[in-house]
Amino acid sequence: MGVVTRAQAKRGKSQPLDGEETAPRGGRGVGGADLISLLPDEILGSIISFLPTEDGARTQILSSRWRHLWRSAPLNLDASGIGGRVTVEVVSRILSEHQGVARRFSVGPSILLDDYPSLTLDGWLRSPTLDNLHELDITLSPLIVSIPRFALRFSSTLRVAKFNCCQIPNDCHHSPPDHFPNLQGLVLQNVTISEVSLHVMLSSCPALNSLTLDCSAGFSQFRINSPQLKHVKMNFCDSDIDRLPELIVENAPCLERLYHHGPQEDNMHIAIISAPKLKILGSLTDNISRLQLGTTVFKGLHDVRMDTEMRTVKVLALRLSSLRLNVTINLMRCFPCIEELYIEVTIFPWLFSLEYFLLSIIIAILF
Repeated sequence: MGVVTRAQAKRGKSQPLDGEETAPRGGRGVGGADLISLLPDEILGSIISFLPTEDGARTQILSSRWRHLWRSAPLNLDASGIGGRVTVEVVSRILSEHQGVARRFSVGPSILLDDYPSLTLDGWLRSPTLDNLHELDITLSPLIVSIPRFALRFSSTLRVAKFNCCQIPNDCHHSPPDHFPNLQGLVLQNVTISEVSLHVMLSSCPALNSLTLDCSAGFSQFRINSPQLKHVKMNFCDSDIDRLPELIVENAPCLERLYHHGPQEDNMHIAIISAPKLKILGSLTDNISRLQLGTTVFKGLHDVRMDTEMRTVKVLALRLSSLRLNVTINLMRCFPCIEELYIEVTIFPWLFSLEYFLLSIIIAILF
């Protein structure tokens, strides 16, 4: 058995054993071969489609092998005009020359500040390149009040849609059933939409998985009837116009997360009639004038009793003007399987340090 010095051992770590090949670095194999470029065009095109628009276009200068790929790869076009690099002319040229299908199209108000913004957007949305669009993200400006009708032509192919700072036409409820058969995610942010149009739109999304309503208005009641919907998030501002007086979960067999945040003085009605898989619920306020859980109706949180139990709920969020131990304890009994409890006190929370201390002791005893 030979003796190996420390210097020899250190040098040996960087030397491969007999018959062992060194691992390729930087995507290049033995002899400097570019292994990434050996991948099929379909795989390389899919990789390019996940890059930002500018980065995807830059791949054309890598080599002659990559020169044609971006023009035929699934298009991920961000026309938000960030940094002033993506102009109206650039977007129009990309849409006219691109040879592949479109995966995502995003447009923001900064790029539409020309003399005729609605005509520019309509022209883009008519492009055959966007025929099979999967993701659509439109943020409009005060210059364009209503969402362009050509945005609805992608309804049969869309998977994700986000509409921001616009108005949904009231006559969209004349759309046929299953108008958005493949839509899985929908975000309505700063959107004005009538109650009828909202409910018809949702009923036309049988595959909808996630819904976000953020600072939107035009409806006084939101009724959830969806076979696949799992996540619902609602956020309303502190104004009389932007608020939700009534929320009804009528039939949501897959609903797991239901979150509502509105004005503290909203005085709303909440009814959770059928949500057998609901795990996260919040935030309930002590200004709720009517709360229905299953078939049991309570006159606000102070009236909650153990007439019914929702054992599926694991996370509960409360937003109270003052900490009331009886209200909190009754809710904990109504949701006996909660694992996480969040309480936000909106008025002078430092006055309730003793109540917090007592509540922490009670929670420790119960759990």
